[in-house]
Amino acid sequence: MSFGFLASGSGGSTDGRSAVTTSFDSTGAGALFVFVGSDGNVGLPDVYDNKGNELVPAITVVAGFNGTFIRNTLYYVEPTTVGAGHTVSVLDRGDRYPTVHALAFSCASHLKVVDVSTVNGGGLVTTLAPGSLTPSAGNALVIAAAATTGGTITGISGGFTGLTATALVAGQHFGLGSAYLIQTSAAAANPTFTNNAAVYLGLIQAAFLDGGSAGEMRESQLVLESVSAETTTGEQRASQLVLESLCAGVVGAHVGEQCGGALGESLGEAGLRLIKRLGQA
Repeated sequence: MSFGFLASGSGGSTDGRSAVTTSFDSTGAGALFVFVGSDGNVGLPDVYDNKGNELVPAITVVAGFNGTFIRNTLYYVEPTTVGAGHTVSVLDRGDRYPTVHALAFSCASHLKVVDVSTVNGGGLVTTLAPGSLTPSAGNALVIAAAATTGGTITGISGGFTGLTATALVAGQHFGLGSAYLIQTSAAAANPTFTNNAAVYLGLIQAAFLDGGSAGEMRESQLVLESVSAETTTGEQRASQLVLESLCAGVVGAHVGEQCGGALGESLGEAGLRLIKRLGQA
């Protein structure tokens, strides 16, 4: 088996501004994943690894309506420094009410970038699934998390295990639940999260493979996925925007290469503007 679970840590803010996980032992880790639930009205949270590993933002989803928004963000890294006393923090950048979960895994060889991912957002619901994905190869690690504007995640289906749940504490931090699935053969995954209150949920699911080249995952990859859901008429309506780049900083060139011509140039410029706006929101 390519991946093996080692340890995890979790924590919620007590002042609405910064948060830190409980200490965990990451000895032997070849992959470290971090989920952060935070205020969706502002930009991406800043995270800090006390071992000096530079966590890469991979996926973010925002769900909510009429001023109430929850953000769920996934960061990851192939760590170069591991060991006992490992923590991950969300730095103080104002009132974001953060909750942070870190999961460390052994990895048979170098970690690859995100293989495939899905996101979803729902309003005033107690159950929600992120959408089905199927890894491109066997022996994949699939991780999933749900950020909530109330209550606590009480369960997850689909064979996922290791559920860690942090309940919302008003004025301090949002709720967050995370879990994982280690596959042997590639198969569809679409877990349903259950929350004990009907609230807004922001879900992320991502599959990873090993067998990459040294430093492959350190090539910047940015997938910004924004979901806005409303339930004013009982019908959930969502809009989703996905931007992908295998080399951050040259998004325009990458998109232009893929699309070609004036369309590629136009999309590239729009992508750069949106990334800047989302990062500064």
